[in-house]
Amino acid sequence: MNAAIKVGLTLIGLFASLYAAEGGGLSSNIVMLNSRNWRKEVEESGHADSSTYAEVDEATANSLNPEWEELATKVKGFVKIAYWDTEKNGSAPSILGEIRGTPTIKLVRPKRKAKTNKQKDVVDYNMERKADDMSSFALDLMPSFVERVNGPEDFEKFKTKAKKFGLPMMLFFSEDRRILNEMKFLSTEFRRRVLIAQIPFSKKENKNIFFEYGVRGQSLLVVPPSFTDGGEQGVPEQPDVVVYDGRWSLHRLQSFFSEHALTSEVKPKPTEKAKQEDKEQAESEKKEKVKTEL
Repeated sequence: MNAAIKVGLTLIGLFASLYAAEGGGLSSNIVMLNSRNWRKEVEESGHADSSTYAEVDEATANSLNPEWEELATKVKGFVKIAYWDTEKNGSAPSILGEIRGTPTIKLVRPKRKAKTNKQKDVVDYNMERKADDMSSFALDLMPSFVERVNGPEDFEKFKTKAKKFGLPMMLFFSEDRRILNEMKFLSTEFRRRVLIAQIPFSKKENKNIFFEYGVRGQSLLVVPPSFTDGGEQGVPEQPDVVVYDGRWSLHRLQSFFSEHALTSEVKPKPTEKAKQEDKEQAESEKKEKVKTEL
């Protein structure tokens, strides 16, 4: 059998969800991939973009079940766990490359600068097939569009970028430089709809920024006044600082982000070079489709 892990990332997203293998005893948290749902679950997944995908050949499902169930629990909400049954569904999609043996695990995630979710990077997993190792691999490789601020100069660049594209800002004041999984996930989920900065207290250059917003060293999520195209020039549409004071859970954070993010993505105007690359990509996908159909 061939199993795929989808990390949000899609470990792929490692997004956390595993579909049941027929006769394999896997829970409904594990996704069984096939030619009918491949496009939806992998190619078009936003978190294959910002999340990570992983593919697993599963010849010994029964022995791996406890590890997969534990893995699904560890990455739930961040990584989608799935598998491809080569006996029932034939060869795995060509993007996964050659499958030389089982069990095999591959992480599929969107290319960072890709124009669409279909453009993926595939990463081989070569560590032990243990839940702890697999979850660390998937979560570490989750896409992140959080911008680190290491002093006033970085902060000014961040604010200039937000104003240039009319993006609301989210400031995550943290105790250290580690980017939390929630922030990685949300930076992907709301990419081009909000701009997120992480400002670690461990960088002494950031201390004045902490004082400016009244943050005293603890972790805090703040939405400062923002300027968008809809408001008068120089007048913030949201005049006051908003502080997140809810419970720290992905669901609550998603709701908070939804309240302050733009309803649609902001994308820069394509350059002539980008237009040519898009044309070449479309032609390449068309040829691949014809080849697959033949």
